[in-house]
Amino acid sequence: KTFIQVLKRVAVVSLIKNSVSSIQKIFSTSIGIFGALLLNFKEHLRAEIGICIEQVFLRILESGNSSYHHKHRVLQVFYQLCTDASTALELFLNFDCDVDEKNIFERMIDCLSKIAQGKYTSLEHSNLIQPQQEQELKGLALKAMVTLMGSIVDWARRMTEDKAPPQQLLNGADTKNDVPDSDGEEDAKNSSTLSATSTNPSVPSSVVELKQRKMQLQIGVNKFNMKPKRGIEYLKQHGFISDSPSDVADLFRKDDLGIDKTAIGDYLGEDKPFNKAILYALVESCDFRGQELDASLRSFLSIFRLPGEAQKIDRMMEKFAEKYSQDNPGVFANADAAFVLSFSLIMLQTDLHNPTIRNRMTKDEFVRNNRGINNNQDLPREYLEKLYDSVATNPISLKEDEEAKHRLETQAAQNASQKHDLFLRETESMVQKSQQILQTKGGKNSVYVAAQSVEHIRPLFEVACWPYLATLAVLLEMSDDTANTVENCIEGFKHCIRIATRFDMDTERDAFVSSLAKFTYLITLKEMKQKNIECIKALLHIGMTEGNNLGPSWQYVLTCISQLQRLELIGSHRKQDFAFFQQEEDSLSQSPAQMPRTNSMSTRGSEVVKRR
Repeated sequence: KTFIQVLKRVAVVSLIKNSVSSIQKIFSTSIGIFGALLLNFKEHLRAEIGICIEQVFLRILESGNSSYHHKHRVLQVFYQLCTDASTALELFLNFDCDVDEKNIFERMIDCLSKIAQGKYTSLEHSNLIQPQQEQELKGLALKAMVTLMGSIVDWARRMTEDKAPPQQLLNGADTKNDVPDSDGEEDAKNSSTLSATSTNPSVPSSVVELKQRKMQLQIGVNKFNMKPKRGIEYLKQHGFISDSPSDVADLFRKDDLGIDKTAIGDYLGEDKPFNKAILYALVESCDFRGQELDASLRSFLSIFRLPGEAQKIDRMMEKFAEKYSQDNPGVFANADAAFVLSFSLIMLQTDLHNPTIRNRMTKDEFVRNNRGINNNQDLPREYLEKLYDSVATNPISLKEDEEAKHRLETQAAQNASQKHDLFLRETESMVQKSQQILQTKGGKNSVYVAAQSVEHIRPLFEVACWPYLATLAVLLEMSDDTANTVENCIEGFKHCIRIATRFDMDTERDAFVSSLAKFTYLITLKEMKQKNIECIKALLHIGMTEGNNLGPSWQYVLTCISQLQRLELIGSHRKQDFAFFQQEEDSLSQSPAQMPRTNSMSTRGSEVVKRR
């Protein structure tokens, strides 16, 4: 227990700092240590692992300023993670199925998918990454994705072997591209056994319910962002909030749900009893004791974006000033002074940091504008100058605005030196944000959910299947018979189809099988290449091994077989099926006068014989 506490309080904090180091050896060593912790201490470091992946590794991959070495090393860690299906499943169970956590697994898959499809070819990344390096990153990302599905299939086979009788073992879940020597019947029988022997309704049902619950919350957030009133009603109907204004205020304070802060500001500014009650509850939940006015104002305005109407701003700032004066008695003579000065700071923020304004407000002008606001008395000049300097050096702005500004700077940076400076700023933000989250979450004793049921794969695949389909289809279409890319894509199709068929996921199965069938080029006039021949082989292999669970997707396999037979007949110069039907139609369409005379005479003779 003491060792785990040391890991949490010392090792993880040091690891986060060194994981963003610009020194290659330190960075690589730190990443390697993280991989060891992930494999050996994941049960004890649930929150810390999530913070490292979300706040450090994914941000390095998404950054336009991190070097090739940083990206490549992080992708190696993700590839190592993908080789262990249980670790990947547990990431999904502990974060993506937890309403209070972010979707780390889903975000990782999306990131790998974008990299594999050529994310780093954009100008934002191409200034630092050479074309050859970009190809290596694409290949490693694709390999990690395919390896993940292969390891999940293999994990499902092992779990089934542990539970099923020996005669029902799953033989077709190999991760290789070799076609089995058998005709596939035995493998098809075993594939149907997986669903029958591995279903454990008690454990997976809770996982499915948690994931559905989280999806409902996201739907409610999306509705709120489009129309706040409907979003609030939806969240009430599904039990996320009650009619209490404090519940809605607590929801607005959650920064990681993706709620649009402009929508929050407009909703809080409405002159309606329930909206004003939420505003008052939100302000009352803030603690401004012992803080300077500008710090309290920053904290308050970080929750929402100020609306454009002056009346709405007045109501918000009036309540804020009242709360600040209540928490800090003696700083101002009354709440009106705090109100006027807060409004003045907002105007100063606009004047100093709006690029369209040329003539900036000076410090003397700011002091002069705020004379006599403290119950007809002047505030100390030193105090006002300190507030002016604080706003000038540190703008009062939302995190989203700062991130958008940073992205513009990243796109505008042209040389490696500018990119390096921007990356140093990013690393400081990564470390600071990680430490803040560690302080809030690190002390909590959260329960680690282990992957113990094959049925955990189903909700995971529902999340991952569509990025996989897009990646495999795009790369198979764009690749010019590149052996490794084509082989990985076809292997990925096989794994995904195997998972979809064995868990009766009809929509996903039909989507993958139809997409693979499209690349056979058997029903098009396009030139067929080696990759198309490999797709034909893969489709036939799927029919052999997964036939019992293909269902309506058999039409694509049968069409493939039919077209192959047609091509074989054409190649051997034999008559095709339609030719026989055409000959029979021609004979039936002839009139009696056109029929041969010998046939007519023989028919009459046979009639005479019958009469006699």
